Amino acid sequence: SSLPPKKDNPPPATSPRTGPPKCLIPYEKHDYRAFVFLVHDTHGLVLLHCTRKKKKPPHWQLPGGHVDEDDFLKAARRSNDRDAQLIWACKEGAARELYEETGMDIRSHLDRLEPAKLRSEETSDDEKLLTNELKERLFFFLHTTDKDFVTEGDKDFA
Repeated sequence: SSLPPKKDNPPPATSPRTGPPKCLIPYEKHDYRAFVFLVHDTHGLVLLHCTRKKKKPPHWQLPGGHVDEDDFLKAARRSNDRDAQLIWACKEGAARELYEETGMDIRSHLDRLEPAKLRSEETSDDEKLLTNELKERLFFFLHTTDKDFVTEGDKDFA
């Protein structure tokens, strides 16, 4: 009896032949941050009221914050394109920060984060900024409904 032909499987991202995925963003030299314009379908823009900053008076801010090394390494496993890696890393960071700050968990639904268009096109090659990037900050829209929020009436509320 003859065996079926072996299927060619691509090597895993960290195989000895290919090594670890290559991150094309020099994140060690930058302070990338990602923020979310959280837009509720009924109530509009959701902002966080920040009262715990020692050097700032109480203020309102977008959910978001620092994009970590792990976010960049996850993005490197998704794509070999620099811009795609930056978008994915910032989506990872934005989703993580959104969860930490609000409890809203979209970490397994990153496709819901839509890049916010801050300008009509990418900048020149000298600066190379994406349309949703400003001063190492990337901005995303997330459209939400009441279903995205945990409330005390929910049986899973902890």
